[in-house]
Amino acid sequence: MSQAEQSATNLASDNWNNNLSKHQEKLLKDFVKVARGITPFTSNIFLEIGVVVQRALSRKLTNLIQLSGYNKRKIASYGDRKIILNIGCANVYKDTLINADLFFSGGEVLEKIRGRKGWDIDLFVNIDSYDQNLFECADGIVLSHVLEHIYPNLALKVLANCFNYLKPGRCIRTSVPHLEAFNRSDFPIYMGIENRNLARNYMIYGFHHKFMYDAEILATLMKKVGFSEVQQVFYGQGLLNETDEPSHQFESIYLTGVKP
Repeated sequence: MSQAEQSATNLASDNWNNNLSKHQEKLLKDFVKVARGITPFTSNIFLEIGVVVQRALSRKLTNLIQLSGYNKRKIASYGDRKIILNIGCANVYKDTLINADLFFSGGEVLEKIRGRKGWDIDLFVNIDSYDQNLFECADGIVLSHVLEHIYPNLALKVLANCFNYLKPGRCIRTSVPHLEAFNRSDFPIYMGIENRNLARNYMIYGFHHKFMYDAEILATLMKKVGFSEVQQVFYGQGLLNETDEPSHQFESIYLTGVKP
């Protein structure tokens, strides 16, 4: 057992004070859950290096695919179909959208070869690397829970690429997790966690997020790269509202913008 695993296990040690109220017992249980969820358990440096290499290789392969013109040919194959790009789709595939993300990592490729996962990505897109073949190809762009996974120094570049991929007069709908959601009076149990501060920590650190936005910051960035009519909207309302993911409703803020 690694040192990190041992430390996480010790969080719930029976050798310590057990004279806790039911509320405190639940709080401790949730604390242990969050601690384990955000603690890197592996002490195998080769495994850690392997993960980093896989991610870097995935990005490089995606860049090569973009340069090859694959995305341009795939877009052309859709004919008169309305092109709504679901960029950074991860595992959230929507049949009505053109799902786009990085090329699969080594582990994902094996899962797909074994038939455990489908080949559901339509386009291979590294959103912080401009693909000239996608210039003004899109009738709409959905950027759902993507920006928070990207280092903030690349945020303007990502939004600028989205701007360039849109046809004039068409719109983007972007959503990100919002920490203020955990201050609401109707705060629900989040991922089984009742304590608001624990829920915030899980939101920030449990999903490899790089930056947390609010509506003012995100709107400023969108306007900077050229979007007009930028406004915050509610779940299920505004431009491209039919693309909203129900599981993200509570924790998200939504902004829309139009390419003039």
